[in-house]
Amino acid sequence: MKKQTPLPLIRALDSLSLKSDTGSIRELLFGQGSGLNLNCLNWPGDFPYAPETRLSLGRSSSGIYLHFEVEEKERRTSHCSDNAPVWQDSCVEFFVALPSEEEYLNFEFNSLGYCLAARRKSREEYILFSSEQLALIERVPGPADNCPEASGKPAQAWSLTIYLPFVLLGLDCECLPPVLKANFYKCCSACSEKHYLSWSPVHSEKPDFHRPQDFGHLLI
Repeated sequence: MKKQTPLPLIRALDSLSLKSDTGSIRELLFGQGSGLNLNCLNWPGDFPYAPETRLSLGRSSSGIYLHFEVEEKERRTSHCSDNAPVWQDSCVEFFVALPSEEEYLNFEFNSLGYCLAARRKSREEYILFSSEQLALIERVPGPADNCPEASGKPAQAWSLTIYLPFVLLGLDCECLPPVLKANFYKCCSACSEKHYLSWSPVHSEKPDFHRPQDFGHLLI
């Protein structure tokens, strides 16, 4: 079943800046935003590893805020530029589409905040965002640290806070649609334990996040 969650308006975000007020923004998202777990293990036979991944989200009058928190065995950070193949690293992703459109947008971030973004008709047919468009995406990584796992082995904990302006999504902030189709993902295709988690279930034989038909709903 497709999942749905509110994308609540948090008016206090309007007076804050992500770069200078990161802590306050995170507290508002924790307290007034929607909290999600990215725990759909869609291909358990081939990819059983499921790092703990949580997301807090909300919106200001001008855009969407996302705060990801991840605990995993291996934090991979090999790419240090935008529009690099960050899905090979420890990566969180946001795919979104208007219900009335065939195209969708994908935003993929490694734990350092580097982003791959594109407008797509499919996995193969896409246009990457320009450097000017990417500059509109604000990203603040949190401090990475070790944390204990139940097994007693060390794990890597990291977080990332993101701001995406509505104008970048092609949305008029004065006339938002009642619903956005979207999904959120956690993956790493080059880790020792490859994994592919989602918020809303994905129905395909092998890992494939480029499936708008499986997107859940963000209620505005």
